[in-house]
Amino acid sequence: MKTNIITTSEDKGKKVYRQISRYYLTLEQDVIADSEDEAFTKLCDGGGIDYQALNRDVTHTSCDVETLHVDADWYESDPIELIGTIDEEGNIE
Repeated sequence: MKTNIITTSEDKGKKVYRQISRYYLTLEQDVIADSEDEAFTKLCDGGGIDYQALNRDVTHTSCDVETLHVDADWYESDPIELIGTIDEEGNIE
């Protein structure tokens, strides 16, 4: 099981859960152009989402919550899933 969450022996007996949530992203952009075709071309070439900027910095994390992956397109959330239990050495089984 892959996770970036940090555990210690003090977490013994606690469980690690994972939830995957999906989001739709609404993006509204204005463009200056001489025609609708030119506007479409400009938006395709120079508009849209900067996917390199869509990263873990857009999420909230703490010492007990870590982000593994970021994508935009929410439409539902899966049920919370148990992915393991922390043992006495702080390892997740």
